[in-house]
Amino acid sequence: ARRDRLEREFGWRVLPARKGAVLGRSLELELAFGELLGMAPKTRVRAW
Repeated sequence: ARRDRLEREFGWRVLPARKGAVLGRSLELELAFGELLGMAPKTRVRAW
């Protein structure tokens, strides 16, 4: 319900993400943001 309201009232899309997707080695979150923005991330491997 909250996600629907944010999208309806503000045009925002909410991406659910777990800590592992944000801080882990996966590019899952970067790829999802890239999809929303219509572009692919340039990074393939994180330096840290």
